[in-house]
Amino acid sequence: MQSKTVRSMQSAQEGFSILEVVIAASLMTAGFLGVAQLFISTTLLNTFSTSTSQSLAQAERQLEIFRLTAATAASQTAVDNAVKSSITEPVAGAVDSLVAVYVLDNNGNLLPSGTSITLPSDLAAVYGPNKTHAPSARTRLAIVRLTPKSLDPKVSQVVTLVSTIEMKETY
Repeated sequence: MQSKTVRSMQSAQEGFSILEVVIAASLMTAGFLGVAQLFISTTLLNTFSTSTSQSLAQAERQLEIFRLTAATAASQTAVDNAVKSSITEPVAGAVDSLVAVYVLDNNGNLLPSGTSITLPSDLAAVYGPNKTHAPSARTRLAIVRLTPKSLDPKVSQVVTLVSTIEMKETY
């Protein structure tokens, strides 16, 4: 008789209650959703990193071309014709950022003069006329601004590079 009672107590205690199963399933679901969000965030950040790297490389290439032109040009006019402000639209499959190049003379004026490009107000406040500018008449200030195609605040930011371009002393 005693063995029958022990068996009935054991069979009553085996397995999990429905409440325990529901709690365990909820915890596992929350964990899986957290991991899924990490995958999504990682993918977005990798995309942003790739886009930013390509944009910075393009901006650095542009600055190096300007420096080379300034160092090897035959005249001041040749430098001014080659080292000038421009805005490049994003190219599908290449850089996903708008690349704006602003070149200022030593007075803070955009080059070439008469250009339809205007210096954005945040940059004009710092680098515009009568502000911080190139240190001499032989120097140009180049500002390269990279604006991502999609301005998602979680994964994109505007990047601004500023560099001086020194020209030869004599032509």
